[in-house]
Amino acid sequence: MKGWLVPAYPMPAGLADITVQRVVVRNGLSHDLAEALITDIRSAIAYLDGLTGPMPPADEQPGFHH
Repeated sequence: MKGWLVPAYPMPAGLADITVQRVVVRNGLSHDLAEALITDIRSAIAYLDGLTGPMPPADEQPGFHH
């Protein structure tokens, strides 16, 4: 929702119940931008933990568009 691209990768057979997310950053990532990423990850985790169902509300739209 904030413009970060953090893909999720399913694991192979035998570990199919695990999904891994990987963050790749460019050389020269600033400390401020890294802090913003961590803040946004923590915010997203709190939001997901607070959901009462498997999907977010239908009126929730991402704030980033290509």
